[in-house]
Amino acid sequence: MSPNAGAAVGAADAAAMTAPATASRRTLSPLWSAALAIGILTTMGKVLGLAKEMLIAERFGAGASIDAVLLALALPTFFAHVVAGVLPMALTPAYFRARGREGVAGARHLAGTALVATYKLLALVALAVAILSAWGGGVLSGSSLAPETRALLPSLSLAFVPFTLLQGASAAWTGLLAAENRYFVGAAAPALLPVVLVATVWFGADAIGVWSIVTGLVTGSILQALVLARAMRQSGIPLAGRGANLTEVSAQYLPAIGCAILSSGSGLVDQAMAAWLPPGSVAALGYGSKLVSVGMAVGIIAIGTPILSVFSELAERTAWRELMAMMRQAGLVVLSVSLPLALILAVASTPIVRLAFERGAFTAADTAVVANVQAVYLLQLPAHFLAVLYARVIAAMRVTRYLTIGAAISVLVNLAGNLALMGPLGVTGLALSTTLVHVVSAAFLYLTATRLLQQRLVSAGAAS
Repeated sequence: MSPNAGAAVGAADAAAMTAPATASRRTLSPLWSAALAIGILTTMGKVLGLAKEMLIAERFGAGASIDAVLLALALPTFFAHVVAGVLPMALTPAYFRARGREGVAGARHLAGTALVATYKLLALVALAVAILSAWGGGVLSGSSLAPETRALLPSLSLAFVPFTLLQGASAAWTGLLAAENRYFVGAAAPALLPVVLVATVWFGADAIGVWSIVTGLVTGSILQALVLARAMRQSGIPLAGRGANLTEVSAQYLPAIGCAILSSGSGLVDQAMAAWLPPGSVAALGYGSKLVSVGMAVGIIAIGTPILSVFSELAERTAWRELMAMMRQAGLVVLSVSLPLALILAVASTPIVRLAFERGAFTAADTAVVANVQAVYLLQLPAHFLAVLYARVIAAMRVTRYLTIGAAISVLVNLAGNLALMGPLGVTGLALSTTLVHVVSAAFLYLTATRLLQQRLVSAGAAS
């Protein structure tokens, strides 16, 4: 970099922290209000989810049948997230761009066409999951799995195919509703899943065993999809369309899919490697991540959903100084709240697990293992929240290829960490490796977002 360019970057960086500060505060205030409301709704839904996990722990413990459910659910969850969960990252910036150029009708036409393409991809994925399950008897098998787990895997995997389709469609609809400022229905609708699941497990566990879990998940996902589809119609967003040019969306969607495959793939790798540890390790990893998953979901939905719309609008207006100032101010707020909370929860991990799970088939020995896993997992929350924030900045600038690069780095760090730590620390080592991955990911995304914004500030200054 030349001295003049370096000076320009430094000046732009300083200006980003001073000139737009007042405007950013005006924008951040309603943003945090929306994030708080969404966070409360999401947390309520996740608390219901924890109640569901407590009931499952009481009825089924941490044995072979729950190992089978978690492994069978891994692929549907993975593919629903990959295909539809990342769609807002590509579609929301394009949606705002189309709305600015073609009006609301043009933006909604684009959304409907993108949804049809998503449905087709989801159908292909669901079929692929079914074939893999029937052919392989569960693609995540390991030599330490109990015979009962191996026997249940194929049929459970096939039964979760409708769940893949419904959860994928719901994720896509939630992102589009957020672009129309309909945040709250997207945050509230997922609460239907644990409510229905509690009912099916409560009344059906004795009669049909772990199939009561499958019944609850599929039925709850149907109800969630119906609520979101109704909200889409009320908002004027078509559930299907045709004819819009998806070139710009595809250019960002494909790298985002690559990012999701790599990121979600780390979780699959963790579960697969846990299957090679003593029986019950997959379940311990699953139970230990439950509280953390609440925090991660709150971060993605409460922070990521509204802030992506705001960042996309700022990027469309080329308000780079305001965007940089907002990113940094939001990062400080996120870190100041999440770091103390994560430390407090990690210290209290054992009584939390004991209160939540230690009853029925879930023993004190299970508590000791799960509490260690949970404590280490909780330490990843601050880095995860920051990564959500910085990833939205990058997506708003329509350069999602950098998210794929970051995810590839994370996979390598995760695999190396697993291999190094699972031997001496067992399943807790897998959790520690995941925490380190989130720290590396947050650092990479921050440096990348900052560099890209500085480049745009310099370009804007040169153009003026």
